[in-house]
Order: sequence, then structure tokens, then C-alpha cells
Amino acid sequence: MAGGGHFAGAVFKGNEVLEHKTFHRYTVRARRGTAQGVRDAQGSMPKSAGATLRRYNEAALLKDIQELLASWTGHLQGAECIFLRAPRTNRARFFGSKNSPLQRDDPRIRGIPFSTRRATFHEVQRVHGVLSSLQVYGKDTAVADLISSPRKSWKKVLPLDEASSQSQDTISAAKPEEEKEEEEKSLQQLELVEQTLSTLELREFEVEPKLNRKKRRKKQKTLMAESSTETSGGVKEPKALLPRTEESPKTQNCLKYDGLSTSLQDALFTACKMGDLKALQHLLGRDNSTADKADDCNGITPQQLLNSPLDESGWTLLHVAAAAGRSTVVRLLLEMGADPSLRDRQEQPPYCVSANKQTRNEFRRFRGEQPEKYDYDRAQVPGPLTAEMEARQAERRQAQKAQRKQREKEKREAQQLLEQEEDEKRCFALLSDREKRALAAERRLASQLKDSSATITNTRRCWLCGESLLGRIPFHYLDFSFCSTNCLRTHRQSNAALS
Repeated sequence: MAGGGHFAGAVFKGNEVLEHKTFHRYTVRARRGTAQGVRDAQGSMPKSAGATLRRYNEAALLKDIQELLASWTGHLQGAECIFLRAPRTNRARFFGSKNSPLQRDDPRIRGIPFSTRRATFHEVQRVHGVLSSLQVYGKDTAVADLISSPRKSWKKVLPLDEASSQSQDTISAAKPEEEKEEEEKSLQQLELVEQTLSTLELREFEVEPKLNRKKRRKKQKTLMAESSTETSGGVKEPKALLPRTEESPKTQNCLKYDGLSTSLQDALFTACKMGDLKALQHLLGRDNSTADKADDCNGITPQQLLNSPLDESGWTLLHVAAAAGRSTVVRLLLEMGADPSLRDRQEQPPYCVSANKQTRNEFRRFRGEQPEKYDYDRAQVPGPLTAEMEARQAERRQAQKAQRKQREKEKREAQQLLEQEEDEKRCFALLSDREKRALAAERRLASQLKDSSATITNTRRCWLCGESLLGRIPFHYLDFSFCSTNCLRTHRQSNAALS
């Protein structure tokens, strides 16, 4: 058994423990719950001291496990069954080495068919006891209940009036004296049912299947419509027609607008998402082409939809435009009255969900133009961005660009000088002793090589390797000058061999 830096293994012969060993290394990162190797396999390998230590511990644990398995080779080869419990990332520890006694296709290797705790010797003994024992049940035992996993079953909740009438009829029914004990049991059951039916005020926390949500919404809309018609006709609104759950104000507004102006809301959403500025101006009446938008939407104007949530996530039109990176649409919505301080269900304002820097700068520019229109601190919009600030930033970027070009130019010139020095050094080293002597004595080699491409400008060089002697104290030997004693010794030995 291995996992989380723990390893435990044992060899059993019946109930007798022949061999057992446990290891523990710190291979799990603090407050993460995953192994260091999983973190490294994701690409970015941390270089901190803690990460290096845990990576070392993981390698040490792998080495300890492989050495232990190698020492247990005789027991593993003679074993009838081998039970292994390790995560997928740790299974390579048992099969990865060349001399590993375990092979992946070994039919004796089996998994542990139940959950286990931390890998310790006590846990290994418990697992061995469970695997080596049998549980015998009687004939009347329901084996399906022991094997199958429990599942949730959805049950229909009876209405309050029907359930109460059934309970009263059941309680008031006459029972013979012979069945007194059964009557007491049934009364106890009925009391339990009454207790569950009395908690109707907790129905708002009731969990229902996702498949019934659409039907429930349609039913709520029809109930609200019927209740509105009855109240308008002078009939008292019954409590049974009220919706069961009490939605938050944002959800009520969302349901209201969803039922009355779905087409207009979809058109606004599409225009903000795609950045269609003309269509958005037409829908919002900015171009004065639509005189009355309220008649088409049963009294709801497009301006009322600017600050209303579009769905259960709580996003507004300004959230959609900012997330899509439409800076021009963001500017238009802010001018039309879209509040940037409204937050979604994740408590994020539109500025925090912006897709790029250009969109975020649009919020800052609008704050600089109209600093008193919205609560920019709640909207988490930084300081205002004015034209003067943008001009200064542009000048700063140009200056940085010019400095970068100057540094690159100086670097290229230094590289050219270095290459030129290397070429001269190579050319001087290829000259013969006669040419070098003539160059040092008469200083006429430069005029002779004026037409050639390799012009030598510095004649004070080492006689052997051609290294420049400018600014250095040379080593002299006869009429020769050298940059180091090694060059002097080599030249002397070569002349002695020639002589």
C-alpha cells in the first residue's frame, strides 16, 4: 500500500507475518493535498527550497521501495496472491525498475476491493483480516441491500389538505382490541408523518431534480398570471396560488423581464457580445429612430434592462461587453446609464471581468470624464485616465524604445570590434616567423596588405598565438615577444626541435 508519501507492505503466511516494512517521506505540498510529482508533471516545476526537498524525498521513497521489493524477491515469487493499493501516479514505483520482481501482466496482482485508510502496518493487518475472512448471512437476509450502493429516490410530497385528511381518517378509524399493538405502531408512524408535514416553511430549501425546473417555472408563471387576473377582478387571492419559493429581488427581476421582454433582452445581449454598436444604439433609442420602446415590451424600456441581471449568474449587459473586450460598447453603456458597480453572483464588477487592457482603460477614461456619475470605488475602477496621462505614457514608451535601440546598437558595435580583433589575431598567428620579424622591425606590412581584405592595424602581438600586447607587459626571448610563459616555452621548444 502506498499513497501520500506513506508506504506499508507485509508478507503473510496464513495469519503469521513473515516480513513487514513501512516508509514515510514528505512528498505532499503544504495546503495542496497532491504529490510533488503531480505538480512537476503539469509543466511548471517549482524551484523553491521546499519543492526541492519534497522532490528529493519522492526520489528517496522510490529508491527505498524498489530496494525493499528486490529484497523480497523470494517471497514475491512464491506468493499465491499479491494485493496492491496505490494511486495511478504511484503504480510505476512497483513496475518501473529493470530488476523489479513485479510485472504489470502478472495475474496474481489484484486490487483491494474496498476503501482503505493511511498506509500503515496496522492498516495492512486490518486489510489482510478482511480479505482472509468470510461473512455468512442467513436465508432471510436481503443480499441486494448488502451489495448495491444506496441511491436517492424522489418522492412526491402530498398537499397539506390531502395529507391532513388522510391522517385524520386513519386515526379516527375503529380498531379491534386484538390489534391494539398494531394500532400503537400505526399511530407512531402517523405521528412521524405529521411531523414531516408540519415543516412546510422549509420547502424553499427543498432539492428537486433538474428535469423538473422548467415545468416548475412554467407553473409558477401560470399561477402568477391567474393570481393577477383574480386580484384585478376583485376576488381575494388564495394562498395556495402563491409560489412556493421566495426568490431574491435580483431573481424576481430576472424572471419578470425574462417573461415580458425576452426578444429585446436577447437582441441587447447579442449586440453587446458581438460589438455591434449601430444595433445597440438602435435598440437603446440613441439614434432617435425608435420613439416608444415601452409599447413593444409591455411597458419595459431598454434602459430598464441595462442594470438588470440577464441570468442566474447575475451578469448585466456591461459584464457581457467587458468580458467580450468591446470597449466602444462599454463606453456607450456607461453613457446610457449602465452602473459599473453592480456585481454578479461571484461578487465581481464588470471592470474585473474585462478581457483586455483597452477595455479596462475605457472604464478609467470615463471616470476621468465623469467622476461623480457612479460609485467607482465600489466598481473597483482605479484612478482616472486622462489624455495628459496617456501622452506622458506614450512619451515614456518612446524614450524606453530609443534607449533600447541605443543599447542594441552599442552591443552590435562591441560585437563587431570583438570579431575584428579575432580576425586580426588569427591572421597574425598564420604568418611565418620571417613575416612577423619583418612586420615588427620595419612596420611596412600594413602598406603591403592595404589592398587585401584582412588589414592588420595592431602589430604588437604575441609571436606564437597572435594575442594583442597593448596594455600588457610582454615576455621577451631574443627578438620575440610573447603574451605568456606558455607561448614562450612552446616557441623555444619548437625552435630547438627544428635546429
